[in-house]
Amino acid sequence: MSQDAHKDETSIEGWESAVAEASAHVEQRGAAAQAAAERQKPKAEGPRIAATVVALVAVIAWNGFVWTRPLEPAPVPVERVNLAWLVADVADEVEDFRAEEGRLPTEEEMAALVADDDVTYRRRGEGFEITGTGDGATVRYDGSIPVTEWVAVHATGPEGAGEES
Repeated sequence: MSQDAHKDETSIEGWESAVAEASAHVEQRGAAAQAAAERQKPKAEGPRIAATVVALVAVIAWNGFVWTRPLEPAPVPVERVNLAWLVADVADEVEDFRAEEGRLPTEEEMAALVADDDVTYRRRGEGFEITGTGDGATVRYDGSIPVTEWVAVHATGPEGAGEES
């Protein structure tokens, strides 16, 4: 063989071994890259999706509950409102008497002014108490707050409108 032919054979063998070595290296790097990609795959989305669905259902259920609750207070029984106004009228009479006479009226003096059997007046030391009773409803006013505020509460129905106060 000539030297040129030998060079061709060694260079082909050299190329073949270089190509084989490079292929092995590429294959090894490819396997490492594939393993790294699999390690970086996102975790299962199932639990995250389930948690999101549960949260959405809870929000929708809460909003449905809030929106279905009555927005206005329950109506106050008419008898209670009427009693509150009767008691307020008697309280005005008591305050007018106090302004004219400089003292609270006695129970006997108020009996002449109060013609309604559903309303009673009692002196309590330096103060007084007016009670209205009828059809299972009872309201009391003791003069501790202005009568206009008291009537506003009892005629419009606070949370405890059906209870004594």
